[in-house]
Amino acid sequence: MLSLLIAAEGAAAAGSGGFIHSIIEEWYVTMPMLLGSILGLGIFIERWWALKKVNESYPGFHDDIVGMVNEGKFDQAAAACEGNFPGDLYGSIVRGRGRTLAGLVPVIDRKLAAEMEKLKRMIWILGSLGTLAPFIGLLGTVIGIMICFQAMAQTGGGGIAVVGAGVSAALITTAIGLAVGIAAVGANNLLTVTLSHLHTQLKNNAEELAEVVVVQAAKAAPRRPTTAGA
Repeated sequence: MLSLLIAAEGAAAAGSGGFIHSIIEEWYVTMPMLLGSILGLGIFIERWWALKKVNESYPGFHDDIVGMVNEGKFDQAAAACEGNFPGDLYGSIVRGRGRTLAGLVPVIDRKLAAEMEKLKRMIWILGSLGTLAPFIGLLGTVIGIMICFQAMAQTGGGGIAVVGAGVSAALITTAIGLAVGIAAVGANNLLTVTLSHLHTQLKNNAEELAEVVVVQAAKAAPRRPTTAGA
């Protein structure tokens, strides 16, 4: 966003030189959008970094927990889940080793939904910014044109030069709104696709772990003595 503003300022300086002046003049629209773009950029960087760390650490964590369960080390596996992602999900599966596979499915669905909600936090702001920013920019353009024509009516001045300058200044808010909206929608879509892939991976791996837990728990369960028939 900052690079777009710098490029636009340079282009304006070569012409009329009124880009920054127009932003200041329409501050009631441009300032909220610029602040929103900074907020959106911060959210995108924070969530992208968090997802990057998850994607780097999660495969190894999954293999470690499955390896422990395969060795029958249920307590050690449950302890290893503490403080790791997705520890709440995997810990619930390991601690539920007395259940059947069908009994673990509701646990997986509930805990998986909770884990995904943690990863999705604040991403809704990007979606809202992408939806609202173009309309806010358009509102600023409409208000700017109204003010321009009202001033012309009061002073009695006119002409294509006056009208063109006023409309050009007003349209800057629409351009900023579109730039902010496009960037926010792109960031939101990128994070949403990444989360969708991670959700699928988590669900498949959680079901795999549940199968291993059920099998190993059955092996570890004491066998009941059989009574000889008459």
